[in-house]
Amino acid sequence: ARAPRLTRADWARLVVLGIVGHLVYQLLFLAGVKRTSVANGSLILGTTPVLVALLTAWAGHERVPRLRWVGAATSFLGLYIVVAQKVDWSASGHVGDALMMASTICWATYSVASVPILRTHSPLVVTGYSISVGALLYNLVAMPALVRVEWHTISALSWTLMAASAVFAMAFAYLIWYTSVQEAGSTRT
Repeated sequence: ARAPRLTRADWARLVVLGIVGHLVYQLLFLAGVKRTSVANGSLILGTTPVLVALLTAWAGHERVPRLRWVGAATSFLGLYIVVAQKVDWSASGHVGDALMMASTICWATYSVASVPILRTHSPLVVTGYSISVGALLYNLVAMPALVRVEWHTISALSWTLMAASAVFAMAFAYLIWYTSVQEAGSTRT
């Protein structure tokens, strides 16, 4: 069977997914990692399942059973107990914490916003186009830094490893993620 054609609404959703899930998420995440502690970052990223459940329920995609809410809260509490001993509560880390929280909200939004398009299109289509949009926009944002790179100094091995990382690690991970969202739903992924 042929895959359905992408409609204007599908393209609009793919652009939004690319912006939120690839461009903005990556910019916020990288800025946050630079400005917060590992413990704080871990604790904040640990809120992702709770945020996904909240957004999924709010969007009406799934009814989140009470037991799953209990599980999410227990998971967050356990993460807090393990990580809180090393959390940096000083004001200097607040900017990084806010950036990490914003990136986590972007990822949760990306996960939930993908559900409607995954009903009609494969994870490969959604991943491929949303990553392409995000990568194009990310490169535009990074252009000032990219023009300063001395490209001829980068070895063939480094190019090969970067390409392998992009294709096998990142693209494959996103493909698995979207397949899970499509098959199991965003709150169980």
